[in-house]
Amino acid sequence: MVIRLAELLGLPLRERNELLLKAGYAPAYPQTALDSPGLAPLLAALTHVLDAHMPCPAVVIDRYGDIVAANAGQQLLTDGCAGHLHANVYRLALHPDGMAPRIANSADWARHVLNAMTAELDRNPDERLAALHAELSRYVPQPDTGPGHLLIDDEGEVRRASQDPFEVGEAAAGVPFAVPEFEVIGHAAQHDVCDPLRIHDL
Repeated sequence: MVIRLAELLGLPLRERNELLLKAGYAPAYPQTALDSPGLAPLLAALTHVLDAHMPCPAVVIDRYGDIVAANAGQQLLTDGCAGHLHANVYRLALHPDGMAPRIANSADWARHVLNAMTAELDRNPDERLAALHAELSRYVPQPDTGPGHLLIDDEGEVRRASQDPFEVGEAAAGVPFAVPEFEVIGHAAQHDVCDPLRIHDL
């Protein structure tokens, strides 16, 4: 019953264990450090996947954006960025001293990242993630909206901007939409690291 409830709520496995403990049950999901001997095959598989992406950068991150593993191509992302940003991909991508100046549509993509983070916080509240969201929000300029523009708020509700760009009109009923996934395009052999990247929907 508790596990079914946790599944319906979409809780991460760590929080499902906490819920089970509070309900008087033993944890159902083991938690093991990535560098433990028992997970050596998994780490080897991750390393193989990362290396297969060369010369393109590839990283493995935790829920806070901290880099757990990366291939040598990661240098393409970190070159020219402040050193204190290298350990976290969210800060690396959105901070003005990070990749943001090299991403042509950085503001649009940054708002997508923040919206996804907001959705995760709605599902699984977390003080550390909320603090990171607040920090990242300070790096992203507000969208320049005008008459006729559609806005998607943090709850996924579609609204149409009024004639006054500082006001938001009534919700546009029945407007279907989907938030796309994004990827960074550009390969070491095709683009100089100083060229602006464009992050686009798949």
